[in-house]
Amino acid sequence: MRNSMKPTAGPEVSALIDALGGPTEVSRIVTAHFNIHTPMTPQAICNWKRRGIPWAYRACLAMHARDQSIDVPENFMNEGFLPAHVARQRAEQSVQHARRGVDPGEGDEIAWL
Repeated sequence: MRNSMKPTAGPEVSALIDALGGPTEVSRIVTAHFNIHTPMTPQAICNWKRRGIPWAYRACLAMHARDQSIDVPENFMNEGFLPAHVARQRAEQSVQHARRGVDPGEGDEIAWL
């Protein structure tokens, strides 16, 4: 399951990085947001264009995009891009809800943004 924790790389991911100001600006955003002692390099961000954006950084970038009125790729934070263990947990919760007769949308939702 290669890249199971990353959205598919491609034009949408590349366009998001460019819309946020390019690799240098995105590296600054990520470094500041996560208070990383060793700065994230623009080269690492360029690699995301080819390999996809790691799960750990998506919420940060989605928040910055929202603040700047920039659209994120469709399903950027949805289940199609969930790490396998989170997707499995959500599926188990749905089964438990169904057994109790509860709507899966009630209660245990994860608020992404």
